[in-house]
Amino acid sequence: MLILEADKNNLKVLQKELVTSGSVNVYPVEFRLNEDWDGMNRVAVFTNGIEMISIPLDGTNQCQIPWEVMTEPNRQLRVGIFGTEGETVVLPTIWANLGIIQQGTTMGDEPQEPTPGIYQNLQRMIGNLADLTTEHRDSLV
Repeated sequence: MLILEADKNNLKVLQKELVTSGSVNVYPVEFRLNEDWDGMNRVAVFTNGIEMISIPLDGTNQCQIPWEVMTEPNRQLRVGIFGTEGETVVLPTIWANLGIIQQGTTMGDEPQEPTPGIYQNLQRMIGNLADLTTEHRDSLV
């Protein structure tokens, strides 16, 4: 779990973890907010420098990192939050650095038959010795 603390407009990372590209719904984020955030609608904003996705925080001030910002490895992942109250109060934080998105494992191609080695090729050329009609197979090369 990633844990961040917001003291008015300052957002500080308290705990982070390694994140990998291709991840979906596996990185919960908790925001610990001071009293400046009381009564506000709170939205987390995640960016990888290309995509920027806003996620409303739930009643426990948590959300998941959206998969849309996790598609590209080797990009800087950042988060900020902003709060609104009515039409006159808006409180944005600074961006907090969550680290570089590491390359995640991807599905490989379906396995193919391996290229036959010398032994397999010779065996294929000779054929199945059980199909031979000779009675003295012990001298076959």
